[in-house]
Amino acid sequence: MIRCARLMSTTHNTKKGTGDKEDNEHFFCYPRDRFLWDEPHQLSQRYIRFNIDELASLAVRAAGAVGNGPRRCVDIEKLPDGMHNKAVRFTMDDGFQAVGKVPNPNVGLPHFTTASEVATMDFMRNVLGTPVPKVFFWSSTTDNAVGAEYILMENVRGVQLNSAPSAEYTDRNGQHVVDDRFAVGSSMSRQNIDDGRAEFDFDRGPWHTAEDYEQATGLRESYCIRNIPQLPRSPIAIHYSGTYQPSREKKLLAAESYLKLVKYLILDDESTRTSHIWHDDLHTENIFVNPDDPSEIYERPRFKDIRALFQDNLSQWQPARLTMFTKMSLVALYRYFVHKKRMRLLKTLEYQQTLSFQLLLFARNLLLDGEATYLAILADQQQENWAEIPKISHCKEGRPLSFPKDMLEEFERDNEDATASIMLMQEAKQMIGKQYFQGRGVVSHEQFAKAREIIPRVKEEFIQKYARDNEEVCELDRAWPFH
Repeated sequence: MIRCARLMSTTHNTKKGTGDKEDNEHFFCYPRDRFLWDEPHQLSQRYIRFNIDELASLAVRAAGAVGNGPRRCVDIEKLPDGMHNKAVRFTMDDGFQAVGKVPNPNVGLPHFTTASEVATMDFMRNVLGTPVPKVFFWSSTTDNAVGAEYILMENVRGVQLNSAPSAEYTDRNGQHVVDDRFAVGSSMSRQNIDDGRAEFDFDRGPWHTAEDYEQATGLRESYCIRNIPQLPRSPIAIHYSGTYQPSREKKLLAAESYLKLVKYLILDDESTRTSHIWHDDLHTENIFVNPDDPSEIYERPRFKDIRALFQDNLSQWQPARLTMFTKMSLVALYRYFVHKKRMRLLKTLEYQQTLSFQLLLFARNLLLDGEATYLAILADQQQENWAEIPKISHCKEGRPLSFPKDMLEEFERDNEDATASIMLMQEAKQMIGKQYFQGRGVVSHEQFAKAREIIPRVKEEFIQKYARDNEEVCELDRAWPFH
């Protein structure tokens, strides 16, 4: 954690602070990691200036509201950077703490992302009773004293949890619940924002049915493919004339084919059609547990009661084997309880293993990559009479989609070439070192320095290996993704 260059004292009547001073520059940038992919752009998307002192003044107001009279801010510390937000913790002279959260440029649509987050936190806290932080102040516009959108919330005491169970919220009586304080708004999903989608106006919901949602996915991808000035570069493949070449034509064909199939891909079972509140950034840094009473989150299994079932002495196992055994046991236990207690969830998990679900899933990112594989799967299904998609194979009204023989052969060639492109990327990563790609090209400062020494040499070796002439040397130089 990074602390401010000086301890700041502020009260309700303090004059405007020094939030723009150069000594606070580290609050605005992203020093946590380095990027092997297009670093200048990645860093610019995580840089945001705001007035720290004005945010501290709001924290003082919040402290005064919950305490006894005016308070003084004695410490300001920057919390570890998230990929989409800045977070600053303010500590008062009485120990009260508040956290200010400021979104980076890459967070999503202005206003809507912040407003949606605040409304969701309000709903979770005040309606569902979930222990999420209380919001003191917030603004979804930059036209304020802070100079940026922000959320000021209470500091949550706790430690980051290593794992967490999911939760399901339903009305126990099956009654339709309406609360006029809340409304389901447009989706701020990363799939509606990333890779240039934020610049376009398309249907972001809300939707009444699962069919409407999945249909909107295909329409979104089709619209963005047609209108984006330049197709985004795939993060999983290296494309040049010796391999598959992505094109708007093929991407549109895949998206439009999906739209013809989508109603056949969704199960009629209610388990896949119900709506649930979903946390799309749930990881171990975002989950906190009371260190004094972890049973607030979960209850430990009574392992000593089942020790007699095992003949092996687990203490003699190598740590890695014991860790793997524990994880496998927990997965097996989870599946057992799902099978016995949560049949709707079981059906959903089983559905995720089907080709129908995979075709829904892959279609969500056709703007970026995957169209060659998608069309090849459809070609295989056509030749197998759609055997793996029951709602098509059992349909008596004819097939919703059919390609001529020459296109089927073309799809197969494209898929082979696209696979070669993916293998090229994997080989390049292997040559550089797999340890640099555990976080999708986001690395520590130490790793970045080492990678910068390795990458130029690997690039030269890679181009020499695959370029067949000077023209392909130039192509591969342009296609090389790491810098």
